[in-house]
Amino acid sequence: MSRSFQNRLVGTIVFVALMVIFLPELLDGKKQTYKDTFQQIPPAPSYDLPDSTVIFPQQEFDEMMPKSSLSDEQAIDDQLTSNTPNDSNLEQEPVLKDAKTGLSPESHSEPLGDVVASNRNKEADTLVINVADEQAKLPEKSPETTQYNKPAWVVQLGSFKHKKNVESLVSNLKREGYLVFTKPIETQSGTLTKVFVGPDLDKTKLESAIPALKKLTNLSGKLAVYTPAN
Repeated sequence: MSRSFQNRLVGTIVFVALMVIFLPELLDGKKQTYKDTFQQIPPAPSYDLPDSTVIFPQQEFDEMMPKSSLSDEQAIDDQLTSNTPNDSNLEQEPVLKDAKTGLSPESHSEPLGDVVASNRNKEADTLVINVADEQAKLPEKSPETTQYNKPAWVVQLGSFKHKKNVESLVSNLKREGYLVFTKPIETQSGTLTKVFVGPDLDKTKLESAIPALKKLTNLSGKLAVYTPAN
């Protein structure tokens, strides 16, 4: 192989290599690059929101609601102590006084429960409680009939403030065989406990028992229609 042929062969190879490298760029022209465009989202605006706490208008609600009138009924055991002198140096504990002696239960050798229990034998130690004023304040109720078209009746003995007086009275009545129940009532002076004997469908039976109840407890009972609790 002659030297001139070798030179031509080498030149041809170099030329072809240059064409392979640069020819595509010349044919494609100017290259364009594409980029993904993203839209910039603005930040969320800030708002001054009001407080979400809802305050219930209790005062307006109380003014709109009808005011229920409480009974001005007074406790029987308080009616007695209200007439006693007030001693600021002593602990004021409500007591029931004896009718004839005017002494408190502490003055007797027997406790209050024994004094009430002895009403059947000793008139001097009886518990005197005047319920005439209380009964005058009670509204008259029309008899409410039961499902048998016959009302039930009770004997209302009175209202008491102190638990020990209620327990003593109820204990003595049950000891004598009476059916007794109590009922709390709301008054202007607070919560009182009303004592009842009954109920019974026989009105005449309860009515005839009032004198015996008065002799036992010295309470002027009043016949009333029995209203069961809802």
